[in-house]
Amino acid sequence: MDPTKTLMFVYPKKFRQLADLHFTPLSVAKTAASFLVTHARTKVLDVGAGAGKFCLVGACTTQGVFTGIEQREELVDLSSRIARQYQLANVSFIHANVMSIDFTTFDAVYFFNPFYENMNSGKQIDDAVLMNPALFRTYTSYVYSQLEAMKAGTRLVTYYSSSMRPPHDYELVNSGEEGNLLMWQKRVGN
Repeated sequence: MDPTKTLMFVYPKKFRQLADLHFTPLSVAKTAASFLVTHARTKVLDVGAGAGKFCLVGACTTQGVFTGIEQREELVDLSSRIARQYQLANVSFIHANVMSIDFTTFDAVYFFNPFYENMNSGKQIDDAVLMNPALFRTYTSYVYSQLEAMKAGTRLVTYYSSSMRPPHDYELVNSGEEGNLLMWQKRVGN
């Protein structure tokens, strides 16, 4: 049986209720992961991994190695427990702030508008982390600078992230979900 079909049922009810707004849909996770993973052991970073759904689906459906960065310790613990339960050796979760991560150690990046909560306090997951509109700008600027530093050929997927435009040397390769799912690649030879 495909473990991705049962994945949502392993989440506690309070997190399942947040899924539509905060967690990547299954079909989007599969599409994004298959674009990002270009070879076995491709290292993929999920910025703001939340409950880890994208990373877990990617680990189940590709040969990539997925790392989710998340500020909420409860979500990191939950995601890690699910990965152990499904014996997924190609996924890990880090409890940290995005500004402590060096993106250049990865081959690809997934970005599902992780900083939006800072702009819309009515759409928060919980009260576990500080929310502030200034943080949205700070985090977005940091991600932009990290994407600039990545090597040519780096792949990036943005989902519902219209406020996060990648640096100019990332070309749009494909799109889906009515333009909300964008697949980018950093140009070679710049």
